[in-house]
Amino acid sequence: MSEAGCTLDALTNDQVGERIRWHRGIEGLTQSEYASEIGAKRAVLSLWENGASRLSLDGAVAIKKRWGLSLDFLYFSEDHSLPLSLHRLWRSNVAKGSAIHE
Repeated sequence: MSEAGCTLDALTNDQVGERIRWHRGIEGLTQSEYASEIGAKRAVLSLWENGASRLSLDGAVAIKKRWGLSLDFLYFSEDHSLPLSLHRLWRSNVAKGSAIHE
């Protein structure tokens, strides 16, 4: 997507799913618990995490409202808008080579 000289490349479903899995792990929640926190079904969360289905806008907004993960982080490779503590953890994850997309 390109607007006014700005180019943003959307992450793949797998990359979005990895970000959700990573955050759920940080929170120490099961899929059922995490899904409940955002008002989603566990099966839907599983599809998002596995990249089998695209994270819905409603799901992304629910994650943003509950934990502050920005849509820029979830859909694009923009981690600067994360809360500072999560930004540090994500950067540590990237440095270890665990992240699919920086």
